[in-house]
Amino acid sequence: MAAHTTQSRRDEALESERTRSIQRTRVTSWLPARESIAVAAVLLAAAALRLTLAARGWPYSNSDEANNGLMVDDILWHGAHPAFTYGIHHVGALDAYLQAPFFLALGPTNFALHVATTAQILLFLLVLYAFTRAVYSPLVAGVTIALLAIGPYQALFFGLRAGHYAQDMLLLGALLLWLVVLRLRRPARASIRWALNLGIGLVMGLALWSTILMASFVLAGGLALGAEAYRSRKAAPASAKRRSLLPQALVLGSGAVIGMLPFIIVTLTSQGAILQEALQASSGAQDPSLPGGLAGMLVSFGQQIAGTFLVGLPLMLGRETVCAHCPFWPYPGSNPAAGEVLRLALISAPFSLLAVACWFIAAKPLARDAWRGFRRIRQGAMAPQPERTDERARMWGRGMLVIGCGLMIFVYASTRSAYEFSDTSIRYISGIYLCIPLIAEPLCRGAHPFWRWLRGRDGHLSAPARPRPRAWLAVGLLLALFAVNSIGAVNALQETANTQRYGVPAGQRDMQLISFLKAHHATRFYTTWWVCYRLIFDAQEQIACGIVSDTDAFAPGFNPAPAFAAQAAAAAHPAYVFDLTTTEVDPGVPRQLASLIAAGDQRLRGYTSAIVNGYIVFYYAGP
Repeated sequence: MAAHTTQSRRDEALESERTRSIQRTRVTSWLPARESIAVAAVLLAAAALRLTLAARGWPYSNSDEANNGLMVDDILWHGAHPAFTYGIHHVGALDAYLQAPFFLALGPTNFALHVATTAQILLFLLVLYAFTRAVYSPLVAGVTIALLAIGPYQALFFGLRAGHYAQDMLLLGALLLWLVVLRLRRPARASIRWALNLGIGLVMGLALWSTILMASFVLAGGLALGAEAYRSRKAAPASAKRRSLLPQALVLGSGAVIGMLPFIIVTLTSQGAILQEALQASSGAQDPSLPGGLAGMLVSFGQQIAGTFLVGLPLMLGRETVCAHCPFWPYPGSNPAAGEVLRLALISAPFSLLAVACWFIAAKPLARDAWRGFRRIRQGAMAPQPERTDERARMWGRGMLVIGCGLMIFVYASTRSAYEFSDTSIRYISGIYLCIPLIAEPLCRGAHPFWRWLRGRDGHLSAPARPRPRAWLAVGLLLALFAVNSIGAVNALQETANTQRYGVPAGQRDMQLISFLKAHHATRFYTTWWVCYRLIFDAQEQIACGIVSDTDAFAPGFNPAPAFAAQAAAAAHPAYVFDLTTTEVDPGVPRQLASLIAAGDQRLRGYTSAIVNGYIVFYYAGP
């Protein structure tokens, strides 16, 4: 009888907690008016900045982005249903499908691509605010999205540029974190719990289809759900333990399968080749100049660590604003003087040190609490504590940030891309912007005594004590971050004054070249990767090109959409176009063609050449 009474009291307490949770949800379902206005103002500023940049053609269109735009064209007007990005079979085509409605409304332009990415970034900021507010506080959430609304420079660049999956990583990552926290709060209504399970699974599946780089946050979310389910089952009374968790797991798994369905289908049809490509995408061969064995592995790993913490992470957090023309070091082939190396390290290290220090500040109490909880479970001393549901959800929200960010940086530092392509591979860690709450929280907490002291100096009798140096340091770091991000936004706006490179639908250089090609009946031509697809998209597919090697005009290159190369091959007299303002093409290639024309080579008989705004064009001028 006593046991039955005890069980009844526990059930009543659990039901009471669920009722209070519903009431809290109803009370806080709408933000206070002042807070709502502040959030709306931040989102409006973020939208205004990005749309202004997009209207001015920033960032400039490249062939990676144009490849994405051409996929959208094929989806809308040619009945295509790609599962992966053309030629990059480990990057899902989700972004192209999300951009299709914007192409219908605004036309197939670079501006439409950037409006679509702006919409995704605004949704990301809104969801990240909701997550951070639930896990930390409205202040930390506000500071987080205020920092991201205006920068840093690389956040604007990768956030606006289509085809680099930064928007997918950020939006799906924030949505996953938020849904998991909502589920860990154990809503009272069963229908909401089932919907959350399905939604979490769907987001996990879509994230992994979009890019395997999301695996770190998917693992963090799965660990949070699994560990909390194990703890709850361990602490539950005997009558509750009989309820199986299998149906919930099946719902979550079904959502994941639906989200990953394109990936699964193509993996099966390719007999695993797609999965293998995804796993090997960012790996690279070890430099043959390095020693073999363990010594070579240690040197290689040291290079990757240096590339991560002296190039990749600082660049993503705003180093470019502080040192716009800093050379890349460490980087293959870079040999700066010792004094320059020291200067680069002193500029880059503070960004990484701030991120790493904040990560450890967040990780230490979580690790301690996790160890204590694990010991209690092993000792069988865990009792049901329904009043701590929201607290545990907040703890796991912070834990997912710590685990996801830590895994992401670890994986990046473990690949050769962190060193060999440290100038371009930094997009692989775009998910670092999900981790800004880890930086904002300790700085806001550290600056709080300063704010309290500042408010107390208005004539009150009991003014608070002067804040300690660490409060001043926190305020200084917050102001420095806002300054770096703001200057990065100003720099991006100033770049758009270069109308030769930037413009809508394209910069003057490209538009003049396209006009020249049309006027001289040279709309079928061969060129290099960074020129070809960009020009096709800028010209709205009125031209077509095949991609050749950077070192041989007659050797085929990487052609992700063979149909365009086929049109160039079918032309009786295809032109050859090379950009002389970049280092992409070997300087010997234009000389090769010029010498063949002078020698009367049969393949180029009747050809001549012209320079058009830095492009050299070899075209057929007649017999």
